[in-house]
Amino acid sequence: MNSTRWTIRVTTSVLIGAVALMVVGAIVVQPAQSDTPPAESTCAYPTGTITQAKALAYNRCRFDELAGITAPTPTPAPTPSESPTPTVTPTPSPSSTPTATPPTAEPKALRGWELNDRNVGLAPHGLTCAALPAYTGPARPARGALIRGVRVTVPLDLSAGDITVEKTCIQPRSTGYHNSFLVTTTTCATSCTATAVGNVVIRDSEIDASMMSAAAIARSCAFLGVGTLQRNYMHGMGSGICFFETGTVHNALAEGNYVTGLRSSGDSHNEAATVRDFRKNAADTRTVRFVDNRLDCSSGNATGGLFIQPTWVSIYNLTLRGNYFEGEGYNLYLETKGGTYGNVRAVDNRFRPTGWGPSSTSGPGWAEWSGNYRYDATRAEARGAVVNP
Repeated sequence: MNSTRWTIRVTTSVLIGAVALMVVGAIVVQPAQSDTPPAESTCAYPTGTITQAKALAYNRCRFDELAGITAPTPTPAPTPSESPTPTVTPTPSPSSTPTATPPTAEPKALRGWELNDRNVGLAPHGLTCAALPAYTGPARPARGALIRGVRVTVPLDLSAGDITVEKTCIQPRSTGYHNSFLVTTTTCATSCTATAVGNVVIRDSEIDASMMSAAAIARSCAFLGVGTLQRNYMHGMGSGICFFETGTVHNALAEGNYVTGLRSSGDSHNEAATVRDFRKNAADTRTVRFVDNRLDCSSGNATGGLFIQPTWVSIYNLTLRGNYFEGEGYNLYLETKGGTYGNVRAVDNRFRPTGWGPSSTSGPGWAEWSGNYRYDATRAEARGAVVNP
């Protein structure tokens, strides 16, 4: 490039400044003494063909430079960082005081040897048979029936299932059509079978056969069939709880019942409780349990407090725990007959024999036998002498 010198001539206006003037009009380029910018300058010195635009840009830069005005270096806008997702702590809803009435708690469970006619059945609820109103429903209630707080004077057929009887006096004046029952879940047409529906519960009630003669009820069971019996007082009949014709579907439970005052006649055989059949289901999950009952057999024709015999078919999965067996015959009798038995267990029971003895066993024997004692009121937990099967 040829050495040139160029100067600025103001043709239109003068920019007021302490240091320099800038031409905004015509520019006359003259030969210069040097083609390099001052050493201290940082402005881009025009090269090549000097156009008006290049000269104007350089002049503007030098004007600012000489005036001490440095264009601020733009600060790049920060790239916004992603805000962290806030952790939301849910504000707890204000607690409110529930207004619903809490369910009535079940009575404290008593062991079999603690039961009497004052703490089981109607009495702990301040009820008596005489004070209850008469039941006016059918002798065979429909499925789903609830019988509560009444006095029933007919034998009850509960085979329709899904039936609950509670705080009720069952005081029949006659026995039922099958095995002289007072209460049953067995259904009989051309033959007799267990209830198909099941789920029959009798609790906190009294079954009283005193309105009939001994001859009329000596072969009767207070309950015949399969179901759940809890905290009932049963007296005056030939036998108490009879789990037979139980089918192959439903569980059986007797818990916290007191059976006493049995009556015999002729050649009757009487038991406070008996199990005559209890077959397995396909999954082998069915159970029959006696828990915390008081079973007193003192009728004169007593077989035992609890008589377990597979009379027609086998018995499986039976557990006895916390019961008090007392009276004549054998307190606890386990034997084989028409079928066999298996998985039968007796744990923590008490015995008070007044007849043949505390226990008799034939056949395969107990799968478990432990913690069984003669009753002794002076010892802790009423544990007297050890009883063997």
